[in-house]
Amino acid sequence: MEYKMLFTPMNIGTVQIKNRVVMPPMMLGFGQFNGCPTKEMMDYYEERAIGGAGLIITEITRVDDFSGASAFAQLAISHDYHIKPLAEMISRVLTWLQNVHSASPPRQTKSGFTYGHRTGINRCRKNNG
Repeated sequence: MEYKMLFTPMNIGTVQIKNRVVMPPMMLGFGQFNGCPTKEMMDYYEERAIGGAGLIITEITRVDDFSGASAFAQLAISHDYHIKPLAEMISRVLTWLQNVHSASPPRQTKSGFTYGHRTGINRCRKNNG
């Protein structure tokens, strides 16, 4: 079986991806409890980019600390102090953040109330392109 298109470039909107190998989001648990990425996390994503992934979607990233936290040591972009470490990670590798917040209105279920999730994938680009 041949996959001739797998290693050819593709566009998502105006962004060109070097190939069609996509690393999906998965919870690593390498973040700090305050939501900042650690060196270990940055190294992990950079190694995957060097290894050939054309697109890397980071793990769940909360936008609200009160209702958006879904796991310990997950990324966050809910405060200004998150900007610098996330910018450092992005400068090392083109990534897309998976943003999640659980602040949607509750919906009634048979067992009571549960809260829905709204998710989005936001592109983060290096300053140079």
